Amino acid sequence: MGFDAQGRLFGLQLRGNLTLFDPATGKVLAARPLSPYLFSAAQGPGGRVLALGLSVGRVEVWDLALPGKRGEVRVPGGPVYALAFSPDGRYLAVGSADGGVRLLDLLAPGGPEPRLLYAHKDLPLGLAFSPDGRYLASGGQDREVRLYDLEAGLLERVYVGHTGAVYGLDFNPQTPALATGGGEGRVLLFRLP
Repeated sequence: MGFDAQGRLFGLQLRGNLTLFDPATGKVLAARPLSPYLFSAAQGPGGRVLALGLSVGRVEVWDLALPGKRGEVRVPGGPVYALAFSPDGRYLAVGSADGGVRLLDLLAPGGPEPRLLYAHKDLPLGLAFSPDGRYLASGGQDREVRLYDLEAGLLERVYVGHTGAVYGLDFNPQTPALATGGGEGRVLLFRLP
């Protein structure tokens, strides 16, 4: 679920359908078929761009204001389980079934090429950029949280403490902290370097 740039509410179904609703009335404004292989989704800043991670190892990028796809990128590593846009919308982080976390530069001349940053020991299930875009965090089925420093180009640290898979991550916009949610039902708070 999310809101597009015009304030319309949208919903995605796993079978690959996108439905736009009027939030005031709940009336369906439009419905659009997308890929039937949908595994993950992320909305870009401003609500206009939507990225879809597919079970066939591709990422589709859609402009919600226009009919049809804006682009498509084949990503190595199998099905795409997690996606996140950078705060400026230039980069898209992708987590694939091989454990790889890759970065796509959506403004690169000639189109985005997936750049491997690091890999989990198992599926990456959640991704988040810090509000300033310096850090990318990922949580995985391996119960680890990895923090990548995009400016320095290195894996900054690996946080442990969850006893279940890590599904949710979010950076605090006020203080240098990262909150993570695990399958065991706990939320952990980690301080950034």
